[in-house]
Amino acid sequence: MRRELRASLAAGLIALLIGVLALACPRPAVSQEVATEPDLAEAGLRVEDLPDGFFEAADLFTIGGLTTQLLARAGGARMYEHRVFADTAGAEVVESLLIGPLDSAEQADFDASFGDETSMVQTVADAVPPFGGSGTWAVLDTTGLGDSAFACWISGTETAGGSGKKARGPGDVAGLQTATQTRIGVALARRGDYLLVVAVTHDGLGDPITDAVDLARVVDRRLAGVLGLGMGGFRPPGVLVPELTTHIPTVTDVSTDPAVIGTNLLLAALAMVAFVVASEVLDRTLAGHEALLQQAIRPARWLGRVQRRIDVALTTRLRGGPWPDRLRLAGIVVIYGLILSFLQPRWHPFSVTGVFLFLAMTLAAGVVGLSSGIAKWAAARRLQLPAGLALRPANLLLAGASTGLSRAFALVPGLMFGKPEAFEFAGALSETP
Repeated sequence: MRRELRASLAAGLIALLIGVLALACPRPAVSQEVATEPDLAEAGLRVEDLPDGFFEAADLFTIGGLTTQLLARAGGARMYEHRVFADTAGAEVVESLLIGPLDSAEQADFDASFGDETSMVQTVADAVPPFGGSGTWAVLDTTGLGDSAFACWISGTETAGGSGKKARGPGDVAGLQTATQTRIGVALARRGDYLLVVAVTHDGLGDPITDAVDLARVVDRRLAGVLGLGMGGFRPPGVLVPELTTHIPTVTDVSTDPAVIGTNLLLAALAMVAFVVASEVLDRTLAGHEALLQQAIRPARWLGRVQRRIDVALTTRLRGGPWPDRLRLAGIVVIYGLILSFLQPRWHPFSVTGVFLFLAMTLAAGVVGLSSGIAKWAAARRLQLPAGLALRPANLLLAGASTGLSRAFALVPGLMFGKPEAFEFAGALSETP
């Protein structure tokens, strides 16, 4: 038994080494060298990033007060790539700029500020006319934006000046309509030692044409490339595109060059065969030595006792029948989704992106990944055989620990070792659920 356990550990080390090499391999499309004096000309927002009907306008400030505050906090930093765009209908203005470089203390100061959402909303409302600290507002989801970020929108009523034009700051855009209802969306993010700011000001009723957070993601990705801070991934993250999933290519992300396709298929096949064989040997061996692992891992024994108490409570309260097994199965599926969701950097479980990722992981890993065990369990139930699904406590802890290590060492999409679920037939746990 101990010889088999040593063999499984050796297989696990091989799997881990292959996984680390595969996941940590740099992509040639993104430079990893940090330039001492970055050329930020390619990092700014462009008119082609906006919907049809926008043009580059005069150099005005829709968020002049906020920009002044940011520059004051940034010490010796300067403003770069300040660009303003307006739509031909005169109802919407988009402003984008970069501020930097920031020293380490300034970076930490902005990171802390972005984490205080209420204070940041008040700062934006105080600094941007016409709100002056008033108006309705909401904080926006910035998952995957920058190293740290904050975004919100504020809506309020603006009073026109004597000339009928609104006082936005130095300069104006000819042809802008006078309106009383104004909504502004502001996205701020730090990427490396630079801040990026994107603001969308919309006058009149209806929703804005553009979105400040989406445009900020465009600028963020360009800025990361210019600074040599490769974000990785095949596409920019979004509300329904978790950062974790951007490291998995889709059909549109695969090269159509025959030579590249052949090379990629060969390398992927070699890596996957070695990785799958090693990881499968490790997972099956760990599953087969659950009792030995529980003896060595004290929390696993406690977790096993908790599981048995829950099983007894379910059976007692529901008086047998199919529902205890159904609830147990649902719990196992949810646990799988929860463990794998932690692979997402800065996972916020109560955000739209966080909930979407959890549901996707629950469906992919919990339902699809457990399809074999579920099929066995369903067949046994139909034949009225004593069978069910259970958790291996030690393997559950190993699965959680391996996902935690993936986060700690920035391995993407990540690794998970161990088989937490088990198909139980006539009181014995199957090693191949």
